[in-house]
Amino acid sequence: MLRLQKRPVTLKDIAEKAGVSIMAVSTVLNSSKSTVGVSASTRERILEIAQELEYRPNAFARSLRMKRIGTIGLVHDEGLLRTDDPFIRELFNGINDVLASNDLDLLIYCGVDVHDRSTILSRLLGNKIDGLLILPTEGGASWINKLADTHVPIVVVSEAVQGLPSVSADDTRGARLIAEYLFSRGHRHVLYRRSSTLSSMDEARYQEFQSVADQSGCRITATRANDILDSVTAEEERLVLNRSDDIPVTAVACWRDQSADRMLNYCLHQQIAVPGELAITGFDGAGKHIHVSGRQITTVKANWKEVGQEAARLIVSLTKHQSGNTKGDLVQANLLIGDTT
Repeated sequence: MLRLQKRPVTLKDIAEKAGVSIMAVSTVLNSSKSTVGVSASTRERILEIAQELEYRPNAFARSLRMKRIGTIGLVHDEGLLRTDDPFIRELFNGINDVLASNDLDLLIYCGVDVHDRSTILSRLLGNKIDGLLILPTEGGASWINKLADTHVPIVVVSEAVQGLPSVSADDTRGARLIAEYLFSRGHRHVLYRRSSTLSSMDEARYQEFQSVADQSGCRITATRANDILDSVTAEEERLVLNRSDDIPVTAVACWRDQSADRMLNYCLHQQIAVPGELAITGFDGAGKHIHVSGRQITTVKANWKEVGQEAARLIVSLTKHQSGNTKGDLVQANLLIGDTT
């Protein structure tokens, strides 16, 4: 037997039963601005009848009235959002916690680097979102500037893009902590492994590390990875294996944990004692970073969940036209000592 769906209860139904105008009901149930005055007793009667009739507000219609959709977009310019990556997982959890507490949905876009960019950008700006969080890959922030002049509030996460508010970990503090730690342990020549691509994150870390080295009278040799996997290059092999230098390399500071993983793999294969012959540090540990060999890498622990929370709070305040730090926020990073130094 076919059962007919019950007709949704409307404001008119409540108004008729309460003996008041539809405007009065709307004022009470939708918190809408109105010149209609509603007494405390009338307000209570409207609420009781709404509950009795099991009134459910039309969220879509309300969003049209409020000119807000109740959705925040998150765009990641890689083809996949890898939730098995601690960095991505912690960021996502932080963002989702804040948006859920504000009764906001999260709409995820991936693959700006592999799909037609104009199509993706038109979707982002098609009035389907109230605000936009952007999580760019290293060096992938150039296309973001095309969004800077739009009406949609934007917050960049983990990177800094000129002219847009951003939230990230304190990269300079983290780099300074690593540098001071290595130099305090007697290392005088450090190989600094940079990213394969240009990014504000990589540049900030390297410049701070170099500054501490200059102040300490220590030597830095910087290299840049040839690929996104941070594979060890021939130049890096030569620097690590060359023990005849007047001041040989005794430590490798890597711009991220994956880079440290690759260097530790190489050392284990070459039977180079870590940290006896060569110390290794990473960056960005979303917890204790453990290599597949069981070694705990000395790294900088950035609280990426907190970064996600701060970014979400900022985008929520911007969508409500509230004041916020539009220049950007930094979340503190701390040194996490492992057994590779």
